[in-house]
Amino acid sequence: MIHKHLLVYLFSTVFLPLTIIDGSLADEVLHPNTIFFEANHFYKTEQYAQAIEAYEELVTAGIASGHLFYNLGNAYIKTGIIGKAILNYERALQRLPRDADVKSNLEYARSLVEGETITEKHNWLFSRAFFLVHYLNLDELTVVVSLLYISLMAFLILSILFRSLRRAANYGIAIFGIFLLFSASCFALRLHKTQFERRAVITSESVEARFEPSNAATSHFTLYEGMVIKVLEPHPEWSKIERWDGKAGWLSNLAFKTLSLQGS
Repeated sequence: MIHKHLLVYLFSTVFLPLTIIDGSLADEVLHPNTIFFEANHFYKTEQYAQAIEAYEELVTAGIASGHLFYNLGNAYIKTGIIGKAILNYERALQRLPRDADVKSNLEYARSLVEGETITEKHNWLFSRAFFLVHYLNLDELTVVVSLLYISLMAFLILSILFRSLRRAANYGIAIFGIFLLFSASCFALRLHKTQFERRAVITSESVEARFEPSNAATSHFTLYEGMVIKVLEPHPEWSKIERWDGKAGWLSNLAFKTLSLQGS
């Protein structure tokens, strides 16, 4: 009888709360997936406003997925909101750099941007030399660099511990050292491009970049919805920005969204 009461006590005070906690955690994990599937359903049934609301809820919750941004970009393009469509296609491309659909839809969205076409200039030789920057995303480059570093350390240990393998191990050190240096350079370039370059997209229909951070200041040049810019000096209300042709001016922060979610 005592053992029976003890089991009941343990179940009610320990195992039952753990079951409830485990269930609540499961709901927490499944909740974003549920929203994502609902958003996809809204998109398939052409309820684009509801789809956007659901996808944006996931973005606000801190979920950063290439497929999420791609679907959100598609929903925005269906409603004619070019700026936010390009913003999300650009975010998707950072995470899915080899995805042909993302690239195709981004190019189509860019073709809808008004005004003079001003795009980022790429050095052909530089792009070919550091091709991994455009082929792998940041997470993939992190894995590549880590594996090469581990391999290099393994060959170094073999060279130290086994004299008979030293010659072969030294070849391994040289080869993996070169690959590691190349991959680490690509990683640094990709990190700079995604985290420190402060790229942004104009989300207003058209806006004037000014010589000073004030609506009363003289207009310098016009920017149109969907144009990609670089933020040089971020400030709370106005930021100094630059077009890809080198023209710089001051722009209200309400007129653009950064690709980095932290800066949005």
